[in-house]
Amino acid sequence: MKITTDEKLARALLHEMDVTFQRFYHQSLRDVVQDLAVHNVLRTPEPSPQTLLRAIRRTGILEMHSAPPLARMRDVLDRYTRGTLGTCTGCGRSIGRKDLLHNPSGLLCSRCRKVGQNQPMVGSTI
Repeated sequence: MKITTDEKLARALLHEMDVTFQRFYHQSLRDVVQDLAVHNVLRTPEPSPQTLLRAIRRTGILEMHSAPPLARMRDVLDRYTRGTLGTCTGCGRSIGRKDLLHNPSGLLCSRCRKVGQNQPMVGSTI
């Protein structure tokens, strides 16, 4: 069975969420999935990555804490759900698939990131 690009992106996003959950919730994504299954939010033992992302969004798990990385994950999940994940928030161009799979929460295309890196920091004396 061939894995689609959308599924690869969903898996990359879930991996990033796993790291975020471990850092801020002190539990793995696997623990979160088990909790969702116990509460009958997930009705299948092996949900697809897309089903899992929808369940996470629907239950509001990411809204329990206000840490900036969790707020960013909420934004990324909303963009994924709306189909706008992969669109640069700086210029509106498409973010390259390779960049998006490597960093699914990335907001900028490579061109906008380069422009941002070349901008002097506020208060710097260059």
